[in-house]
Amino acid sequence: MNGQTIKNLPDALDHLEQIFEDRVLHALKRLGVPTRDDLQDIALRLEEINAQLRELANDRQATLPAPTAEADDLKLINGIGPVLEGKLNGAGIRRYQQIAALTDADIEQLETEVIHLSGRIRRDDWIGQAKELYVKKYGELA
Repeated sequence: MNGQTIKNLPDALDHLEQIFEDRVLHALKRLGVPTRDDLQDIALRLEEINAQLRELANDRQATLPAPTAEADDLKLINGIGPVLEGKLNGAGIRRYQQIAALTDADIEQLETEVIHLSGRIRRDDWIGQAKELYVKKYGELA
């Protein structure tokens, strides 16, 4: 090796390294592997979605009536016994109106995280029963 070749060696290595990185990147794209930029974009989008979900949850909580001192007897709903009533109360559900206002997402969360009985709420029509009991006790549903 002469002196000129040794001087060009770092540039040649940099050039080969760039070619290698380009080829690896191209291969990863063809395989559908997300890049670091893709993952950062996804992370930012997830942060935005989570912020929107928190805002919606806060809005939903604001629209729910404040709990009254007196809880309704949830055991009057077929399918709810003392144990389930205790679990629901522990999750902050104490009134017919709260059950009557359950959304699909609320039902999914209750069944998986609180009562641990998949399909029970719909099968026993807790929402319909809660609406009837509310109307019977308080009058028309708001």
